[in-house]
Amino acid sequence: MQDVYTSVRKGSFFARSHLAISQIMIIYGFANDFPQKVISKETSLSAPTVIDWCNFCREVCSTYLEQHPVELGGFDEHEEPVTVEMDETMFFHRMYHRGRAFGNRQWVFGMIERNSGKLFLTPVQARNEETLLPIVSRTILPGTLIVTDGWGSYRNIGRLDGGVYEHRTVIHQNNFVDPDNDSVHTQTIESVWMRSKKKLRRQCGTSMDLFPSYLQEFVWRERIKDKDPFVELLLCILEQYLV
Repeated sequence: MQDVYTSVRKGSFFARSHLAISQIMIIYGFANDFPQKVISKETSLSAPTVIDWCNFCREVCSTYLEQHPVELGGFDEHEEPVTVEMDETMFFHRMYHRGRAFGNRQWVFGMIERNSGKLFLTPVQARNEETLLPIVSRTILPGTLIVTDGWGSYRNIGRLDGGVYEHRTVIHQNNFVDPDNDSVHTQTIESVWMRSKKKLRRQCGTSMDLFPSYLQEFVWRERIKDKDPFVELLLCILEQYLV
C-alpha cells in the first residue's frame, strides 16, 4: 500500500501560508500571553528568535491600533451621555541613591469608557493642559460626561470645543468617590493603572525603548479581551502582511 501523507495545514487557515509551523506556534504563544521562555521551550527555538517574533507581534498590535483609532463617549442607545473617566499616571518612578535621582520615568494619559471598557492610553511628555486637552478633543465624542480628579489641566474641559462635554470632578484629597454622587469617581481608570503597571513591570522592567510597544500591546489585549486572541492576532497580521 502506498503511503499517504497529509499536511497538518490542510483544510486550515494556514493551508496556503508561507509561515513555518514553529512561527505559527510563536504567534499562538504570544497571542495567549505565554512567557517567552515557555514559547522558546515548546518551539525549540532560541530565545533571540522568540524575542524577535514577539516584538514583531507587538508591532502588529501597535499598527492595528494606529489604523483603527478608538472614539470614546458620546450618547448611548437611550440618548444618555456616556461616562468616560480620564487620568494620568507615571510609570517607572525615579529611584534614589545617595541623594541623587536616577532611572526612567514616563507619564501616560488614559481614558476609559466606563460601561464598555473601551480604552485609550498614550505616553505623554507632559501632563499640562496644552498636551492633554487636544488628545481629549481628538478622542472623545461630543456629549460625553467626563469624570476626572482635581488636576488643574482638566479645569477647562467643560469649555473645550465650545462646551460639548459635561465635566465632573472628584477631589482625591477629600474623597475617592463623591459623597453626594457615587457615580463621580475615577476608580475604573485607576484599576487600569494597577493592572497595566503590574503587567508591564513583569514584561519589560524599566526599559524605555520597549515601553511604548508594550503599552500598546496591553491596550490591544484589552480591546479584544472577549474574543479569541489567536484569531484576532491572525486577522491583524493578514490586514498588514501577505502571509
